[in-house]
Amino acid sequence: KFHSHTDSKPHGPTSVGLDIHFASNHLFGLPEHASSTVLKPTLGETAHYKEPYRLYNLDVFEFELDETMALYGSVPFIVSHTKAGTAGVFYFNPS
Repeated sequence: KFHSHTDSKPHGPTSVGLDIHFASNHLFGLPEHASSTVLKPTLGETAHYKEPYRLYNLDVFEFELDETMALYGSVPFIVSHTKAGTAGVFYFNPS
């Protein structure tokens, strides 16, 4: 369950978790969210959001602005940028 949305899959909800550490706090990505393109923290005292970013396909008619809830599709792509270089992660899961 994510806010008022409930997973209606007959075998229950499934998920994949991933922890990735970047050398920079300047992260961009995870399109299809109604939030800033600069990813804001979801943990700790400086957290901007109470919920983590979700990659869950929804078709939401009236979505909330500045929210980590997914919209329509999910694109698992994150880019970190520093003066020394740029690194990115794209998680491709064909299932």
